[in-house]
Amino acid sequence: MSLWLKKGKVKKRKGVDIDNNPAPLFLARSPFSCPLPVDETYRSLQRLARHRRNLIKQRARLQIQIRSLMHQAMPGCAELWEDDLLFNKSIAMVIAKQFSSAHTIAQAGPTGMAKYLCQEKIRFQERTLDKIHAWSLLAADPDPLIELLTSQWKQLLALRELMSGQINDTEREMARFLVKTPYCLLLSVTGINVVSAGELAGEQCRSSTTHRRQRSTVEQASILRVIKATNLIAAGASRKVAIDVFVPRASWLPRI
Repeated sequence: MSLWLKKGKVKKRKGVDIDNNPAPLFLARSPFSCPLPVDETYRSLQRLARHRRNLIKQRARLQIQIRSLMHQAMPGCAELWEDDLLFNKSIAMVIAKQFSSAHTIAQAGPTGMAKYLCQEKIRFQERTLDKIHAWSLLAADPDPLIELLTSQWKQLLALRELMSGQINDTEREMARFLVKTPYCLLLSVTGINVVSAGELAGEQCRSSTTHRRQRSTVEQASILRVIKATNLIAAGASRKVAIDVFVPRASWLPRI
C-alpha cells in the first residue's frame, strides 16, 4: 500500500483493506505491464484490413488519373457519368475501350455500339447509347496527342482492374479469418459487412510490437491515475468516485 501512496500527503488509515486497492488489479490486467501474445487470426485480419485500405487508396488515385487523361482524349465523355458510375455498374468504360474517340463513336452510332455490346453479352439501355452518341456529335476537339493519351489511360485502367481483383481476393481472405472469431456475429447487424467487421476485429487486437514509442507516455499517465484513485480510497472516498477517477473515459488508451 505504501508504494502507491504519496508520503506526507495522504496518511494510511486503519481499516483500509488492500483488496480495495485497484493498483494490483490494474497492473495484472494492463496491456502495458505484461503484453500478451495476439492470436494469428486477429493479426492476419489486421494486416489484411490495412492492405485492403491501401489498395483502395491506390485505386482511387488511379481513377483520378484515368479521368484526367480521358478528358484530354475524349473531352466531356467522363462527365456523362458520376464518379462511381464511370467505373462501376455502367457501360462507360466498355464503350470507351472499344470506341476510344468521339469520331469513332459518331461513326458507329447507337446501332454499332448496341451490336458490340450484344456480342460481349452486356446488358444496356438504348437511352444510354443515345446519350453517348449525342455527346460524340457535340464533343470538342481532342488533344493532338490523342493516341498517346488513349494508350496511357488504357494501361492505367488495366492496372485498376488488377487492383480491383486484388481487393476482392483480400475481402474473401478476410471473410475466411472472420468466421474464426466471435466478431462474425456482427454480420447479423444491419449495415455491417465482412469488411467493417473484419477491420474492427483486426484493429481491436493489442499487438505487443505496436506503439512501443507511445507506451512510456501512456503508461505514466495510467500509473498516475492509479495513484490518484488509490489515494482517494485510502482517504475514505467512495469506490464510485475512485473508479471515475481511475477510468474517466477510454480516450487515453492507445488505438492500435
